[in-house]
Amino acid sequence: MTRFSGALCALLCLLMLALVTSCSRSAKRVAEADDALRAGWRFACAITNDAKDRAACQARIAQAYVDRGECDRALQLGEQIENWQKGVVLAAAAARLAESGDRSAAHEWSARAEAIARTIQDWQRDRILARVVRVKALLGKDDEVRDWSVFYRTNRDYRGELAAYHALALARDGRVRDALAELDKLDDTSFIDVSSWRVNGYILLAKNGHLDEAQIGDVLSQAWEASDKIPGTKQWEARLALVDTALESGENDLARGWLSGVSSNILGVTLSSHLAAPMFGQLAIRWAGVQDAGKVDDCVRVAEPAIRELQTIEHPALLALLGEAYIRLGDQKKGLAHYERAMEVAAGLTNRRPRAIACVDICLSLERAGVHDGRVRDGLKRLLAVFDIAHA
Repeated sequence: MTRFSGALCALLCLLMLALVTSCSRSAKRVAEADDALRAGWRFACAITNDAKDRAACQARIAQAYVDRGECDRALQLGEQIENWQKGVVLAAAAARLAESGDRSAAHEWSARAEAIARTIQDWQRDRILARVVRVKALLGKDDEVRDWSVFYRTNRDYRGELAAYHALALARDGRVRDALAELDKLDDTSFIDVSSWRVNGYILLAKNGHLDEAQIGDVLSQAWEASDKIPGTKQWEARLALVDTALESGENDLARGWLSGVSSNILGVTLSSHLAAPMFGQLAIRWAGVQDAGKVDDCVRVAEPAIRELQTIEHPALLALLGEAYIRLGDQKKGLAHYERAMEVAAGLTNRRPRAIACVDICLSLERAGVHDGRVRDGLKRLLAVFDIAHA
């Protein structure tokens, strides 16, 4: 009898432990599903069979925390990344800290990123160091930024980016004419990294260069003209970024005119589906930004058949883009329908890596759109449960 009672007690303890563990997992999923970025980090970490893709997805989530303004969280997550992407995230957070006026923390974390870069011998070293130089520009270290720009002047992969940061440092010091002259020096080539960063340089000046309203308008006009030199579809991407900057700067009429031109160019050519689908989605998001429902519908109408021609693993991210456009437009019904479809397709993907990447894409889109809805939360909970099953 005593032996039976002991066995029964042990069984009940096991059942209680299982119940508590199950409830704990369920509660954790609920908490994570309440925040798309928390869920996104979980999905990124679920890529256990590809270290590079895991780190890349983790860096994207950490960067989204930087964009949200939660630098402490971004830094905490960035330190968990196991490759060079850690340095990029730490530098990005340092730049945001510098913009917010926390100079001490910005200096500390940019130094940490630079230390990581100096342990690397390949191209990733330059990627991190360039982002560290941006922090120096925001901190007003003009001489250091100039020296780095000179150092990279013969490196066409990073020449444009470092010149853009030098221009930013000059503009923040009140030397706007010198800043523009620095970007003008990049006019000698149409090499894609240089020509793209020339435009990015003007965008940096418009956003962070301490310019007045008239100067911002002039800088944006120069950027649009400079974008003529960017080859291929990268020109459209740069011009859509300029539309965003114009809208952020209150130049609504300018933004709408530019957007009309870009739309005509993109819709007027025949593109392969893998180029067309994401480009139409990006167009839809911009038209939503100027609250043109008809144009959004037009873009979605041509995007959906292009999406269907692609592999299923590409569908969730693109459907989420369309959902993002409708949410920005204010059409919750259509927006949530596209997100629900994106999550449904992601859940049905067989292989762990593409399923996790698709979930990360969805979460980042939800964050950009600012979606907080019960149906979305339930969908994220189901996706998190799928990965729990995969862990078992």
